[in-house]
Amino acid sequence: MKIAVIGGTGLIGSKVVGQLQRLGHQVSALSRGHGVNVLTGVGLSSALTGAEIVINTIDARFPNPSEMSAFFVTAEINISRVNRAVGVTHYIALSVLGADRLALNAYYLAKLMQEDAIRTSGENYTILRSAPFFESLYAIIGDGARSDRLRLPPVHMQAIAADDVADALVCAALGPPFGEIIEVVGPESLRLTDLAAQIMAADEDPRGIVPDGAAEYLGTRLGNEELVSSKPWRIGGTRFEDWLRSSVAAA
Repeated sequence: MKIAVIGGTGLIGSKVVGQLQRLGHQVSALSRGHGVNVLTGVGLSSALTGAEIVINTIDARFPNPSEMSAFFVTAEINISRVNRAVGVTHYIALSVLGADRLALNAYYLAKLMQEDAIRTSGENYTILRSAPFFESLYAIIGDGARSDRLRLPPVHMQAIAADDVADALVCAALGPPFGEIIEVVGPESLRLTDLAAQIMAADEDPRGIVPDGAAEYLGTRLGNEELVSSKPWRIGGTRFEDWLRSSVAAA
């Protein structure tokens, strides 16, 4: 099949492209570097013409909350318009676990608005919400680099390896559209503070960790919220300890 991957050069997108190519599909990796701009719509029509399946893995962060929401909504309007025009049979987009529960956070609100734009577009769609990636935890830990003590909320999360997210996207994309939101998580529920401690120990990072329920996660206080799923569609097979061991070995 001919499959287009929007954001195909990013962390998840590049893994999706690789998996689909190994399965023998004709895959196009779309990005601004390839002349495709989802915000303006430039290059979308020619890039998606002939595609049976479109997978959207784009992500973005903006300091201004309204700009972030506008980006995701405008991109979806442009993508859905072209998808309908060229006859795409299955559109699947990557979202985030907790989008419906953490809408006070600008990023999660923007992702929820993206989901709403997809659900009301009239397309044959699937929305895959993913738990936080193991790989993204490095950035969270790095936010406290100027301090000798890292304050983190002791939130439980079913974090997942990026490879497992890509695998779930490919599996869902190659099947019939769900027409709803499905969730993918990792095999364990661990506290963010424990995950961070293991990463810092592996990196010989001397900073201490202070569990703080008032500390922010991606710019918001989570309170009693947990980044877990009660009814996941799929559970990744990679345990954090195994992922960390292989990551350290590859470094």
